[in-house]
Amino acid sequence: MQNFKLNKRKFLTNFAKGIFYPWVLKSSFSNANSLCPSKMLKINLSDIPQIPWDIEKASWHVLSTFHNAVHGSLFEHTNSKKFLIEKAQYKNNKLILYLKKGIFFHNEREVNAYDVEFSFYKDLLNYPKHSFTKNLMQAVQGIEQLNLANICYTEYKQIWYPSNFISGIKVIDPYTLAISLHCPDYYLLNNLNNPRLPIVPIEELNPNDYTWKQTPIGYGEYQVHSYNHTKSEYILKKISPSNGKTPHFIQLQFHDKNIADIYVLYRYRLQNKLTNFINIKKPYFYANNGFLYNYQSQLGCNINFRKAISYAINRCELAKKAFKQEIVPENYFIPKKFLLSKQSEFEENNHSYEKALHFLNMVPKNLWQNKVLQVPTILDYKNIQTIPYLQMIKHQLKTIGLQIEFLETNLNYDKFIKNDNNHLWFTGFALDKNNLLKNFLHFVDSSYFEYEQPSDPTLAHLIEKAFQTYQTDPHYLQILSKYFKEQEYMTVLFNTYFHYSYNPKTVKSLGKQIENCSLTLSEIEFF
Repeated sequence: MQNFKLNKRKFLTNFAKGIFYPWVLKSSFSNANSLCPSKMLKINLSDIPQIPWDIEKASWHVLSTFHNAVHGSLFEHTNSKKFLIEKAQYKNNKLILYLKKGIFFHNEREVNAYDVEFSFYKDLLNYPKHSFTKNLMQAVQGIEQLNLANICYTEYKQIWYPSNFISGIKVIDPYTLAISLHCPDYYLLNNLNNPRLPIVPIEELNPNDYTWKQTPIGYGEYQVHSYNHTKSEYILKKISPSNGKTPHFIQLQFHDKNIADIYVLYRYRLQNKLTNFINIKKPYFYANNGFLYNYQSQLGCNINFRKAISYAINRCELAKKAFKQEIVPENYFIPKKFLLSKQSEFEENNHSYEKALHFLNMVPKNLWQNKVLQVPTILDYKNIQTIPYLQMIKHQLKTIGLQIEFLETNLNYDKFIKNDNNHLWFTGFALDKNNLLKNFLHFVDSSYFEYEQPSDPTLAHLIEKAFQTYQTDPHYLQILSKYFKEQEYMTVLFNTYFHYSYNPKTVKSLGKQIENCSLTLSEIEFF
């Protein structure tokens, strides 16, 4: 540790002395009111105020939309025109990444392999024990043996980079990076192309905590032009000249005012005001939704309590309360349509009033009877008491004697904390049909979530076996899915289709929107 402190002191000194590019985005702090609203497309991504580059608290579709527009993509798997990797080779448990030359950050510096290495583990430097990054890099050599003392500093073009933090990631040359794996992971590249792992220029970050000095800088088609945290409005500017059809300025909104051209996720509160808007429901699932439990609490760790809740909810009736048929009943962590064969044999609906009463009566009554359980939520809506399906959940649980009260979303409460008094919360995970195991990794040691996971060696064993085999044989993944459901480690109630609404008077075309859970801003055309 002493060596690390000495190395870091040297790094900070050299970091301060290094040649930093004098060009600064002067427009980053310009007055948003100086822009003519008629020249700016307005997109409302959420009713809940949030910062679109906050990798821990922002909603997944918010992060994804901002990431693709500003930070750019790693590889050409989308309709993004700005991607970094020219070629990738996977052989003998090693992934070799070859970077394109001539890709520049918005500060006019070329992206290199040291930027990529640093960006892959930047989050781990601040949170080495509990981080989303560890979930994404489970197969990378050295991910479980992180030691700050191993860091050395490399200078490239008068910029100093921390290196060697993850032993399995090595820079070969400024345009080549090698990632060694301890087991096969053919989806690693897909995992690394993640909104929580943006490729960033280190000189634009504060050296003590690696937060942005000013605004995020990437290599995408848009840059951050201005923002107003108080109003929760963020304006992006297109890097290349607009062709007259695609908007040069786009305002991302995070509030409940009715002034947007596009609304991502339907708004229950606005269904009578957006009558002229066109509603689009994509043919793939965006996320699941349901209850996570606090395994510190006597209720959360009680399987009878969890089963009582699951049996009490009639998922088919919940789906009828959807605004535009955007939710589908589900009781498995992995959607049944994603896992065929044995998964299709599982029970379709486990609603039973009698079973719910049976299991609830096995829970000590002093823990729940004549009490109202507070339930935090992570949703993109305000006034959640008016959401029909939440009202129905509350009513269905009340019929068995269990009273709950849904709390308005607070993005600062995104997981249980130590000695948390809450027993359950309503949330969900973004779904990725290309990597069905990914969300199970939230329930392993050292994941971002500490108290949402049970102490269960069987679960840990099944996750490990599934991780080793699921890419060639889904057998253990199917067993894991069934076991996870039987134990009700998360009570899934429904899946949500990705959906949005737009004003045809201002939006000419949405273009090719092929992303699972985000908007590709460069595809949008307006009048």
